[in-house]
Amino acid sequence: MACSPTIRGVASAPPPPKRTHILRIVVIVASVVVVLCGAGAAVGGFALYRSIHGSNDAARAAVGAFLGGLETGELDSAYDQFCARTRDRYTRADFARLIDARPRLSNHAIVGTSRIDEDGLTSEWVAARLRYADGSSEIRFIAVSHEGGAWYVCGDPY
Repeated sequence: MACSPTIRGVASAPPPPKRTHILRIVVIVASVVVVLCGAGAAVGGFALYRSIHGSNDAARAAVGAFLGGLETGELDSAYDQFCARTRDRYTRADFARLIDARPRLSNHAIVGTSRIDEDGLTSEWVAARLRYADGSSEIRFIAVSHEGGAWYVCGDPY
């Protein structure tokens, strides 16, 4: 006679299912992915910040050198801070005539920057507070462009 799985007419309960740790594995993997993504975003954000901040410093320095040349009357030094496009539009003599027609710049302060990336070209605008020898002052937004690894004043020179 064959062995019956019943004892005294009662069917035995099936064995408990094997415990799998799928949920635990999914939670651990998801946690690792979240941590790695967060770390990647933090590193990427820091790199972007440093990239922008570093270019702001260089753009500010270019405008500072330009305005410093105007303050000291070293117009050749100021003219050398122009991008190629602006040097093509204004000769040194044109620039000198333009500066002579304006009040003399007595001091300046850089008050801000703005960066624009468009069509593969990076430009920045540097805001400067200009004070003139006649007592007048203004905030001027000066465009700077990145050319050949350096920043230059570009556009309307002054």
